Amino acid sequence: SALFQSYSTKAEELAVRALNICDTEKVEADPLFNNVGAFVVALPSRTLQYGELCNVAKFQYDLEPAKCSPDCHNYKQIVFAASTGVGCAIGACKTNNLANVPLNVMVCIYNPGVLRITQPPYESGSACSNCPNGYECYRKQCRKILPTTTTTTPSASTTTSSLITTTSTTTSITPILILQVITFFLHNVY
Repeated sequence: SALFQSYSTKAEELAVRALNICDTEKVEADPLFNNVGAFVVALPSRTLQYGELCNVAKFQYDLEPAKCSPDCHNYKQIVFAASTGVGCAIGACKTNNLANVPLNVMVCIYNPGVLRITQPPYESGSACSNCPNGYECYRKQCRKILPTTTTTTPSASTTTSSLITTTSTTTSITPILILQVITFFLHNVY
């Protein structure tokens, strides 16, 4: 079952590091990139936008032979069932290409993950059918059950003062666009 992904500032820091290195071989050799997956899009002609993550939907993935056409590495990174965190960065890399033109690059790091996915990125079956203990089904993904917290805050008025007790579930604030794109894939793929 796919684990729920949330935005990770730690993964974003790795994405920025990958952009600063701007060399695939050096990134793959860097121990900080062990156990993470990477989604990379590069264009020489224009600056990339996060909405271009949606272009990954063009691929048709077949789970049984674990293949798709054309190569769909980035698609498999987005739907990799074990990943729980994602962070992205956009920038330009100076290259040694013939035109000596900077390459506009978008990098998303998925954690945990693998740089080269050779196995199917998820298992066949009903959504959330294999959620681990301590997880619940949320948007067709396994999400860690968050503890309910009680917060007590003082409230004042002109005539009396009292304490108000509220109960809420802790959630993290995330970069909405990136997670909406990932949620779109997970809803429409499984």
